[in-house]
Amino acid sequence: MSLSYWLLLIAAQTIWACSYTAMKIGLEYLPYSLVIFIRYGLVAGIFTVYWCFRGFPKVSKKLLWISAIVGFCNFYGSQFFQLQGLRYTQAIDVSILILFEPMLTVLMAFFILHERISKNLWIVLGIAMVGFFLISDIRLGTQSDAWSSLRLFGNMLFLFALVFEAICSVFGKVITKELHAIDAMGMLMSFGGIGAFVIHAPLILQYDYTSIPLRAWGALLFLTLGCSVFAYTAWYYAISKVRVQYVALSLFLQPIVGSLVGFLILDEKLTIKTLSGAIIISGGLLWWQTRRKAMLHEAEPRT
Repeated sequence: MSLSYWLLLIAAQTIWACSYTAMKIGLEYLPYSLVIFIRYGLVAGIFTVYWCFRGFPKVSKKLLWISAIVGFCNFYGSQFFQLQGLRYTQAIDVSILILFEPMLTVLMAFFILHERISKNLWIVLGIAMVGFFLISDIRLGTQSDAWSSLRLFGNMLFLFALVFEAICSVFGKVITKELHAIDAMGMLMSFGGIGAFVIHAPLILQYDYTSIPLRAWGALLFLTLGCSVFAYTAWYYAISKVRVQYVALSLFLQPIVGSLVGFLILDEKLTIKTLSGAIIISGGLLWWQTRRKAMLHEAEPRT
């Protein structure tokens, strides 16, 4: 794989790793509803301008409904649970828990598309859950303190958010058969912003936006331009050019970068338990992907 594609993947993963810190900064000054609306409202505006020059995507009524439902579930529903989870846990924790996403995507493909899965998936999910409870600082056999209980609750909310992300990835296969990946992501994210407006219209229309400090605006613009527009575009461009296993390997950057950013900017704690949990989840995911690659290779027809 050429250096340019590696750099794109590194840039995308680094930006996404920093997004959890940016979300926590946004929550310091704004309710979660405005963090979601401003982020995806700006994204919708950017894509509208893009489509004015390039032409609006032509979609069937069925695909429009699918995009609306999936876009709302992922870019409002997932964001809701992520932001709620971040109120109770660390950005370091969730940057590690993102490693669950490829496993959950395969699991959702099994439930939704009835794709075959191997017993290795259940094994790695069991291993990863051990890491999850270590990260959450659960003390088995002893009385957990209030912070540990809240941290577990926050991490559970974030894990639930990843189910929505996985569902979006599964339906993405259907949507991108008819639409270019950039148009598909633009539509999905726009429906997230529209959904936020419909649900929170009174607050959105009455809020004093001049009271938002520059630090919060900086975080919101980073989420909009960096995470939503650039990172997704770079990600899908790289996917179209390189093998999936290389893209999957880049996912391991998020726990490293996310932990460093949370530690340096938010002064979060990186304990031995957190580090041990990260190693267990990372090791399990790496083992699963290696086994999955070998099984796919064996299943290829011989010529």
